[in-house]
Amino acid sequence: MQHSDTISQVNALTQRFYTKDVACETTLSALMECVRPAIRKRLQDKHILGDDLEDLYIETAERLLTATRRSREQTDHHIGNYISYALTVADTVFEDHIRRTKPNWCRLKRRILYLLDNKTGNKVFARWRLSLRWLGGLFTWQGQTFQPTRTYNVLCSEPDSLCSLIFAHRSPEHVPLPELLARLFRWLETPLELDELTNHIAQLQGIADHLPHSLEGLAMVAERDTDYFLPPSSHDVASEVMEALSSEAFRKRIWDILCEVPIRQRIALLFAMPRDEVLLLGRVTEIAAAVELPLQQFAAIWQQLPLSDKEIAERLEITPKQVSNLRKCARERIYRWLARKEVEPDQHSNR
Repeated sequence: MQHSDTISQVNALTQRFYTKDVACETTLSALMECVRPAIRKRLQDKHILGDDLEDLYIETAERLLTATRRSREQTDHHIGNYISYALTVADTVFEDHIRRTKPNWCRLKRRILYLLDNKTGNKVFARWRLSLRWLGGLFTWQGQTFQPTRTYNVLCSEPDSLCSLIFAHRSPEHVPLPELLARLFRWLETPLELDELTNHIAQLQGIADHLPHSLEGLAMVAERDTDYFLPPSSHDVASEVMEALSSEAFRKRIWDILCEVPIRQRIALLFAMPRDEVLLLGRVTEIAAAVELPLQQFAAIWQQLPLSDKEIAERLEITPKQVSNLRKCARERIYRWLARKEVEPDQHSNR
């Protein structure tokens, strides 16, 4: 949390920046200097260090400067909570960096999220939020904190020894993800932070991201990614759905459909989703546009997601029950499209 003196100074500089006949660039420089430690700490908390930290800070600062200057020209788009807005910009830069540098890791995380959120309908796994951290584990563990168990320490120090202990001498690469997660959690006897869980699963399954430095390397990645989206074996239906959700084109179509539903349905659905889940659909700037809010105003809401139905109802000036009904309508439209996609291949094959 920011020191009260820093917050007061930032608020005073923000107010001064939007005052007419003030040297705005001098004030903006002072404002950027005040929020710089908060931005750097935000990126460091996401394990961004060294040259990457400098690069991502510069990218964040450039975006922040551009947006702040633009907001001064628009009297109805002034930034209120500047620190919150700066951290939202840093989050966006970080997410873009991860998508660029770790596409395979991101796809794996999406598959893990799909299972933890029980999209398959089986209440085996769950995820929950403690403080500012998302944890994943077995459904019956909801609300528990992470514990550094003896087996967890083995996972961190000797991951190769797990194969014989957990997977009965099978290679983890050939174990379906739902089974792998269930066996791992039961052996560890503790939930794990979401990104750490993804790191361990990636290591067990040999999933890595190597950025190519040549045309030949790009060709190899393209060939690998094509294979990645081939349907898995018929016995692992859950993985088949998760693989489909991993597709950028598939998720883009889902997003396009969501943007076609009435605005209140869109808000009811998106505002009730955790930030990690919303970011699977689009960038923060796209989400702000979808709910028809200026980015500066949306930044404050973004830090609070997910909102309760009561909080959403207050924003829409309706009842919580109506919020639930709006969200249901949005989901049904997406489900109808998914159902049509299941039928279309058969229809084409019969022609």
